Amino acid sequence: MNTTNSVRPATIWNADNEQDRLVGLNGTVIGFSFDEYGEPSDKLREANLTVIDMPTCLEYDNATRNGYRLTSQIYCASESMCNNICNGYGGGGMYFNINGTWYLRGIVSVCATIPIAKIPACDSSNPTLFTDVTKYDKWILRYTNTTKWIKALEPCKHGTIKKDNECNAAISFGSSFLVVTHDGRIFRVPMNGGPAFTITEDSQPLKVEYDCVEGRLYWADPENKTIFSAKYDGTDKKIFISENLEYPSIAVDPLRGKLYRMDRNNKIITYNLDGSESLPRLTDINNWNSDTTVSMATGEVCYIASTTRIDCINTLSKQIRTIVSNLTETYLLTVTDEMIFWVEDNNVIEGISHHGVRRKHYKLTDTTDYIFSITAVSNVCPVFYSPCAINNGECPSNTLCLLNPSVESGKICKCTENCT
Repeated sequence: MNTTNSVRPATIWNADNEQDRLVGLNGTVIGFSFDEYGEPSDKLREANLTVIDMPTCLEYDNATRNGYRLTSQIYCASESMCNNICNGYGGGGMYFNINGTWYLRGIVSVCATIPIAKIPACDSSNPTLFTDVTKYDKWILRYTNTTKWIKALEPCKHGTIKKDNECNAAISFGSSFLVVTHDGRIFRVPMNGGPAFTITEDSQPLKVEYDCVEGRLYWADPENKTIFSAKYDGTDKKIFISENLEYPSIAVDPLRGKLYRMDRNNKIITYNLDGSESLPRLTDINNWNSDTTVSMATGEVCYIASTTRIDCINTLSKQIRTIVSNLTETYLLTVTDEMIFWVEDNNVIEGISHHGVRRKHYKLTDTTDYIFSITAVSNVCPVFYSPCAINNGECPSNTLCLLNPSVESGKICKCTENCT
């Protein structure tokens, strides 16, 4: 977005979120909409509305609200001079100018209409319903300042994560650990010095990623051209994607519900965590053997752009930034909420913080055996309500419950065995 004298950013409301104190304040809504006769406007329109209390809002005819239920997440605004807003403003914001700064407080949810009109027309004599953005401040913070959101999370308590709750469940997974693939096996190596153990054995697994929200690992098996999934201890192993994959380098972003795969045509492909492709390809990569991973703190997809450079791409703006350069034959990459690690051809692990501070390197192993992948599972694991958390989401035994926010239930049951 280009900022001009006419287009400037607004601040999300960060003052008192009590709606009673909002009553009587005047706000502004701007957008393109339909007029009172149902005709679309080709000019930007402005409406100045006054917030009214809930009892007053309830006095209006329920039909004009299309039966919409009023809750504490909703507030009403109206203008006695028939200067109300109309269809087409939906999703637009209501802004308040406080001491010269514009603040976003509401999102247009329902505009009153005349129910008996042949063509839906606006009823400017009735109030408009707005979603109160302050009621979703934690959800907004999760995506606008993930680092701050992570640090503010409290440890999870025992039991089921209820709706609208969120916490850090890392304590339930024990200490931080590395997941290493070598010699056809996947090992779990605790960072506290505990004994390593085998999670699973496959023909030649490559690039293990994890979803700490669900406590699952994902890994690519190029010999079978398949991506598998299993729990942290190796149980409940199932096929996730099988579509004749070539070099399936993958990265998982559980907070945003995405899986990224790099194909042999130097493209990063985005999937929903139900396995469906969701977005256009992100970028071209010069090095087709590039390793990829997701920074939970920034939401970026980081990758080895060449054997001497590591880049990260913003999945929304598509902007690319270089994290570190002038490396020596880099071939593996992993990231935590604070650090980015990579492995060089002599099995030396190097690291750099998200602020650009390098850390002392150390040897992964005393042998010269080739390490296929390394993944760091840190002591930070943001957890929120998931419809798949209990009993595989009540899905049939031959299916895997996967998150899909685009459907009403928030999940799908994907067949993994004996599919027809």
